[in-house]
Amino acid sequence: MINFPGKYPDEVRNAEIDFATALAKGETLSGAPEVTVTLGDMTVSGASIEGTRVRFRIAGGTRAAEAYQRIAVRCPTSEGQLLEEDARLKML
Repeated sequence: MINFPGKYPDEVRNAEIDFATALAKGETLSGAPEVTVTLGDMTVSGASIEGTRVRFRIAGGTRAAEAYQRIAVRCPTSEGQLLEEDARLKML
């Protein structure tokens, strides 16, 4: 699990997950990445692939919802893998 820096409810932040270490030589991220909130009430949008990274935007969230909020990022590859990484961030 990746730990993102803390975020205030009114902030909108760009974030990314780098899958470079999970890719074989010549393998690329492909298709449409999925980014979902698995714990909490923040929102994510704008998921896109840039090289070995999945980039997205995080907005909202309330301090009272959960001490930590979690995001799951999934992305298929050109070699048929389905890579997944979880991230969490603390609402400030």
